[in-house]
Amino acid sequence: MTKQRGPEGLTDLERDICNALDQGMTYLDAYRSVRPHSKASDKTAERYVYRIRNRPHCMAYLHQLMIESLGRHHKR
Repeated sequence: MTKQRGPEGLTDLERDICNALDQGMTYLDAYRSVRPHSKASDKTAERYVYRIRNRPHCMAYLHQLMIESLGRHHKR
């Protein structure tokens, strides 16, 4: 993973965390899916994802994902 920002203004880690949260994962599950070999405690992992999720550009990306998801479900 790189610290370079992509077109949405997110790093690879931020994007992966947001995508995991959009799939309905808990903060802990999202962290473990993105960093499976991390030795961080559960509390630390949850806190880390919470901080990422509350960054303005991450909140905007999650909102965009939610709108896209609702659009796909509404068309059915």
